[in-house]
Amino acid sequence: MALTRCEAVVIRTYPLGDTSRIAVLYSREFGLVRGVAKGARGPKSPFGAGLEPLSVVEVVLYRKDGRDLDLLAKVDVIADWRSPDLARVSHAQAVLEFVDRLVHEVEPDPRLYALVKHALSVLAVVPEDTLPAVTLAFQLHASALLGYAIECARCAGCGAEPAGRFAPTTGGAVCARCAEGEPMVALASAGALAGLALLAQTPIDALDTAARALPRAGEMLRLVELHLKSHVMKFNGFRSLAFLLSIEGAAA
Repeated sequence: MALTRCEAVVIRTYPLGDTSRIAVLYSREFGLVRGVAKGARGPKSPFGAGLEPLSVVEVVLYRKDGRDLDLLAKVDVIADWRSPDLARVSHAQAVLEFVDRLVHEVEPDPRLYALVKHALSVLAVVPEDTLPAVTLAFQLHASALLGYAIECARCAGCGAEPAGRFAPTTGGAVCARCAEGEPMVALASAGALAGLALLAQTPIDALDTAARALPRAGEMLRLVELHLKSHVMKFNGFRSLAFLLSIEGAAA
C-alpha cells in the first residue's frame, strides 16, 4: 500500500456505513479513483467540503494494489465550481456524468482530464444561453478522445454530402445511399448536423469566446447520446439528458 498524491475532480460520493463515504474522483494521474473517506459523514469530518461534486481537489491517498477501493487520507480544495444557478449546475453535472459512465478506471488520460477541467471552468462563467454549446462541445471532444468521434460535416460512410440522416453505427451523418441497409438511422436536421460539425472543429480552449446559443441543441444532445449508445457497451443513456432538455435554451 503506497501513499501518493494527485489532483482530481470530485464526480460523486455515496454513503458507506454510518460515518464514512466512498468518493468517485477523476484524477489526472490515475483516471477514475474510488476511495474510502473514513469519518466523512461524522459531525467532525476531517474532509470538510472537500468531497463536494464539482470541486477540484488535491488528494493524499493510500493506493492498494489489486483492490477496488483506495483509502483517502487528506483532501484539499483547489477550486469549487458549484453554483446556485440550476441550469449552470445541471450542465456541469452532465460533464461529471459523462466521465462517470463512459471512462474506465484503467484509462488515465491527461488530455481528457484537462478537457473536463476546462469545460467545468467555462460552464461556470459563460452566458446561460450558451451552456448547451459548451456541454455539446465537451461531449464531442471527449468522445473523440475515447475513440468514438462523430462525423457530421460529411457522410461518415463515403464522404459525400449528408442527406438529413444520422447512422450511429457508421459514425455520424450519412448520405441517402449509405443510409440504405443501416440497422439504425435517425432523421437529423441540417441545422443540427451543421452545429455538431462546427462544435467538433472548435478548439476547446476557444469555447468561452466561441460558444453561442443553439436553436437545435436538444436534437443535437439526442444525436450524441444515440451515437454513444451504439458504441459503448452497457451504456443506456444519460440520466441528465431529460433534465437538460427541459431547461430553457436546450429544447429542440
